[in-house]
Amino acid sequence: ELGRLDEAKADIERMIAERGKGKVGTAMYQLLWRIAFLEGDQEAMPKYADLIEENPGEDGTFFLQLQEAFYDGRFQEGRQILDDFTVLIHQQERSELADRLRCEQAWVEGIVGNETLVSDYLDTPVEVESIHLDQVIGSAYTLALMGKSQQVEKMLSTAMELYPEATLLKHLHAPTLRAMIEHRRGDSEAAERLLRGAARYEQAPEADKFKLIRGLIHLELNQGEDAATAFKKIVEHPEQIVRFYYGFGTGTSWIEIPVAQVGLARAKAMTGDTAGARKAYEDFFEMWKDADPDIPLLKKAKAEYPRLKAGT
Repeated sequence: ELGRLDEAKADIERMIAERGKGKVGTAMYQLLWRIAFLEGDQEAMPKYADLIEENPGEDGTFFLQLQEAFYDGRFQEGRQILDDFTVLIHQQERSELADRLRCEQAWVEGIVGNETLVSDYLDTPVEVESIHLDQVIGSAYTLALMGKSQQVEKMLSTAMELYPEATLLKHLHAPTLRAMIEHRRGDSEAAERLLRGAARYEQAPEADKFKLIRGLIHLELNQGEDAATAFKKIVEHPEQIVRFYYGFGTGTSWIEIPVAQVGLARAKAMTGDTAGARKAYEDFFEMWKDADPDIPLLKKAKAEYPRLKAGT
C-alpha cells in the first residue's frame, strides 16, 4: 500500500519461486493480479487469473471480476456477476458473505447516483445486534448517503454500546457518519469539525469512505482547494484502494477511485483551473470508456465537461 509496486512484485515472485507454484494458494496470485491492474499490464492480468483458477482457493477470480467491472463502470455486468455468485454462496450456506456483498453493493449504487437501486441491495431493516460490525458500518454509510439520519444515529448508538473498544468505529466511522448527518442538516461547522477529528485515522485501511466523503462535503461547501486535496489522496494513490479483500462494508469495491476522479475535476473547475479540470474529466472518460451509458455519475460528468470555458 506504500506504492512500491516493483518491490512488492519482486517479493511475491521470490516467495512463489521458493515455495513452488502449487504451494502458495491463490492469495499471492491475487496480489500479483492487483499489481498488474495498477500498472495497466493487460498481458499479465489474464496470466495471473489463470494461475488463480489453477490453484485451490476460496472463490477464485470472482472478486477480481467484480471489482474490475465496477471500477470500469460496467455495472450491468458487475450486477450479474454479483447475482450469480450470491446464488452460489447461498447454496454453500454462506449467507453472511452474501449479506455483506449486498451491503457493499448498496453503497456502490448510491455513490454513483443510482439511488433507486439502493433498496434492491439494502432491502431489510438493519439489525445491529445480529450482523457483523463491518456490515453495520457499511449499511450506515449508505443510509447516511440517502439521508436516513435518524436510522444512522440509532445504529451508531447501538453499535457503540455493543463494541465500546472498537477504535475505528469510535474515532473514524462514527465521526464521518455524523459529519454526513450534520452537513445534510446545514451545520457545516460541525461537519468540518468532525472530519478534522477523524482525519487522524485516514491512513487506516478502512478509511476509503472517509476520504471520499470528506472531499464530497468540501465540494458541496464550495471549498474547491480542500476538495481537490482530499480527492487527490485517492486518485494519486490508487494502491491504497486496490487491496486484497473486497469491501465487506468498511472496505472498498474500488468505486471510490472513479468517483474521486470526477470530484477532482469538479474541484479544479471550482477553483478556476480549467485546464486541470478538463484533464481530470478526460482521465475519467478514459477510465469509463466501456461504462454503461445510463450511470448518473457518467451522464452528469458528460454534461459538465462541455461547459468548461476554453483553457490553456
